[in-house]
Amino acid sequence: MTDAEFKAQKKRLEAIRCRWHNCLGLRWWTVTHNYERDALVVHGEMTATTAASCSADWRYLQATVQWNLALVADQTDQDLERIFVHEMMHILLDEMRYFHEEGGMNHEERVATTLAQAFLWTRDSGAKDK
Repeated sequence: MTDAEFKAQKKRLEAIRCRWHNCLGLRWWTVTHNYERDALVVHGEMTATTAASCSADWRYLQATVQWNLALVADQTDQDLERIFVHEMMHILLDEMRYFHEEGGMNHEERVATTLAQAFLWTRDSGAKDK
């Protein structure tokens, strides 16, 4: 990935962040976005098949989202927005993780996907009403 391609993908993500950060209720959170040219370390293991990964600490309202810009480049704008909102749902859901028994992360993944879709539908519906 060239520097120009890296900048272009980062710019796509920053536009989505500007659109979604406040309306998702994350204004009081400190959310850091780290941009990698390729593979990410997720749960202690290197993976080249994950476009984004979020880690949050609900106690301090802090989160970090890692982005694999090589995979981001392959996403349509619509799919990238869906991925972005999904990762933001993990920020909001992080506290749930500590109340789960074995396999709880699978439930969180499904809820994050459902909430992300709900926010997208809500936004689209509001846009049609204007």
